[in-house]
Amino acid sequence: ANMAANILCVFLFLCSAARVIVACNLCPKHSDVCMRSERVHYNKMPGGLDTWGAAEAFHATRIDWIYTTNATWIDNAHKRGYKITAAMNANLPDPGSSSKYTIGRMLNVKGERITAPWMRTWEVAPYYGCINNPAYRKLAFNFAENLLRVGSDAIQHDDPATNGEGVTWDGGNPNSSGCYCKYCAAGFTQYLLRELNNSSIQRLNISSTFNYTQYVSDTESNSTMKYKELRSYFVFFQQASTEAYVRDLRAFLNVYTNNQGKPNVTLSCNNGGRWSTPYPLFDYGLGELSKSDATRYGLLGIFRDNVPPGKFQVMTMPKEAVISKSDIFLTRWSIALSYAIGANMLVPWDIYLPTPNASRFFGNASQFADLYDLVRLNAPLYDKMEPSSSTPGKIMSGMKLVHNSSIDSHRFRTPNDLPPHNVSGKTFHVRSIYGCASECYLDSKCLGIVLAGSDCSVLYELTETYTLETALSYQRTGHGPSSAGVKSNLSSLDFFPRDNFESANNNDTVVIHCVDYGYTLGNMEQTTVEVQIEYQKFFKRTCDNITVVQISPSDPHSKQKLDVRCTQTTMNVSITTPTPYSLIVMQ
Repeated sequence: ANMAANILCVFLFLCSAARVIVACNLCPKHSDVCMRSERVHYNKMPGGLDTWGAAEAFHATRIDWIYTTNATWIDNAHKRGYKITAAMNANLPDPGSSSKYTIGRMLNVKGERITAPWMRTWEVAPYYGCINNPAYRKLAFNFAENLLRVGSDAIQHDDPATNGEGVTWDGGNPNSSGCYCKYCAAGFTQYLLRELNNSSIQRLNISSTFNYTQYVSDTESNSTMKYKELRSYFVFFQQASTEAYVRDLRAFLNVYTNNQGKPNVTLSCNNGGRWSTPYPLFDYGLGELSKSDATRYGLLGIFRDNVPPGKFQVMTMPKEAVISKSDIFLTRWSIALSYAIGANMLVPWDIYLPTPNASRFFGNASQFADLYDLVRLNAPLYDKMEPSSSTPGKIMSGMKLVHNSSIDSHRFRTPNDLPPHNVSGKTFHVRSIYGCASECYLDSKCLGIVLAGSDCSVLYELTETYTLETALSYQRTGHGPSSAGVKSNLSSLDFFPRDNFESANNNDTVVIHCVDYGYTLGNMEQTTVEVQIEYQKFFKRTCDNITVVQISPSDPHSKQKLDVRCTQTTMNVSITTPTPYSLIVMQ
């Protein structure tokens, strides 16, 4: 259905661009389509596709995070034009076996092998390797080198935090976390003697014969100050050990690649969208996305705001144990948003889903392929375009703090106030002020918000009152979240402009990525949106000499020319809102 609406979206552009530079030689490009195949599927999986069929149907350019050492298959992949990122993990099996985990394993304080909490119910428990154990280190390094020998372009490391992660399992319970093997115990003693000053060494009674594993086993109470202090040092030690493992692995592999006349190895890791230690030691993140993080600001943080300079982030589809119809809408929107802000999302095929089912999701091409087709058909609009300097600003832009009741004893009235003093609106729990602001942005009736603890009130009326409670009151000053000056009080559209302003000529191109958040709510209605652009900020030529077209996933092969109405400083165009994604190209 077409609903005519007059929605004014104002773009305020700056010509200088904030560049996102990814130093990694084999990291995904902005226009790449990254597909996962856990292993090579020669037979058709649910949905009717094998690995080759899925790669073709989803327009993949890379097959990442695949467990294979089949040199013939990898060579075939290269001949078909695919880059391959073969995978290793923190629980590699013993050489010559696919289900035996005995060499150099992580141990609890009792000397028993351990694995991750989510793997304990598996039919064969894949015990983690200890990266302080020379035998497992050799196993892991040789495995990784072999991945390069059989032709893998890069290497994905699943669960790369290894010991630094294992030490935190079950809150650090020594019976199910670790590692407490003899190599970790000896390494920790050396760590303490090296890192602590003399007074701390004497106070804690540390000598060259100190054995932390024995200390933990013999100590009845874990609440003493000494136990807690040593425990904190032990966590730091295991994190430092993990960092050393990653650095040493990279150096070991670089020797091999350099001897082959190739650049240094490219390493990615499953970082879950986080960049705490040891993830910055990898070239890019290839992580798993929780459904709870698949929000506008959650994805902006994961794909853009929290990514260190020179790094790149790819994520899976939003995941939960069972995928519903609404999850398909959310996934399509998430794919669109990831590409709009210059990142990538793995094709939703052969994706591991959380416990208790721990099943795998194989999406159909009919559900998602059109989005990837749009990207591939317009690859230059992604690879040669960088985010404009006026891309979305602070999350709270468009919201003005009016009352801080802990300071001025005022706030706006809320729907929860006792009648007749309550106002129209709605109240619900949120995790942050940003979630509260997001709800206001999506509600055309919202005039402001009040945040009191975790209670967010979206207000349809603004009435001031004295108060004894601690609360923050914001007034909505713009027309929604600021995205390069986009303001719309009646639309759930987000706009992300990208440009190619490297050259100082009159042939510059501006691409505006339009993403419709309302699509995630099942809103299939299309709306006519009036877009106003201050073209003189972008172009040296007149408005009459600028061509504007719209490209949508529904027909990615065609470019719909848009009528332009000009003023002295602005151009006005009408577009049909995307479901959930389209491009406005101005040249």
